[in-house]
Amino acid sequence: MADLRGSLDARGEALSRLSNLATVLLREAGHNPTPDTIHRITTTLEALSAHATPSDGPTPGRLTQDVDPPGFASLASLIPGTDTTKRNEELTRVTPSQKSGSAAAKTRQATPTGNAQKVSEDEETRRDRIAAAKVSLQEARRSLTETQRRAQRSEAAQKKAHAEAKEADAEARQAEKHLRDAEQRFNNASAASQDAAHRAERISAEAKEAAQGVDDAERNIEKASKELKLLLQESGAR
Repeated sequence: MADLRGSLDARGEALSRLSNLATVLLREAGHNPTPDTIHRITTTLEALSAHATPSDGPTPGRLTQDVDPPGFASLASLIPGTDTTKRNEELTRVTPSQKSGSAAAKTRQATPTGNAQKVSEDEETRRDRIAAAKVSLQEARRSLTETQRRAQRSEAAQKKAHAEAKEADAEARQAEKHLRDAEQRFNNASAASQDAAHRAERISAEAKEAAQGVDDAERNIEKASKELKLLLQESGAR
């Protein structure tokens, strides 16, 4: 019973360490383990420790679901003093092959050093994986931060380019409006120039005609003056 109590204490301590390690790993991975999650992990660890002795227990590998503890009947054979007479009778009926198998099992149980070494190697491997996971997490966070910064810069540049394009479009529309107004003013000025040219031609023709009329009037006046002068001379001579 003393050996059993010591084994149970060691088992409880190992389960506590593994549960704490699971909590640390979950938090480092960015999760917040709930009491229900820790209870499920602890129950699975207890089940695995209980299944370690029976031959029909789970085989080592990656878990895909929770593991339930074995029934009481499977664990009854592990408790000493349950039925000494029956166990003694069973021992008397053990065949040589069973004895050899029992001896081999005892030999396996008698090599805790190898198991401890394997546990130590597994723990070291786990620590290395944890360290590598931490490095990967830090790199991922840095990459995320840099990506967010680039996205912010790109968004700011996009907004600026959109504003500039909008301003350029407004300027182009304004210039187009000015161009249409200038074309209209040019057309109006061209039409006015043509009208002025036509009026100038008409005025010039009228001026020439008026000048010709002045010349004719002057010649008529000169002719009338000469005739009047002759008439006056003739009248005086009489």
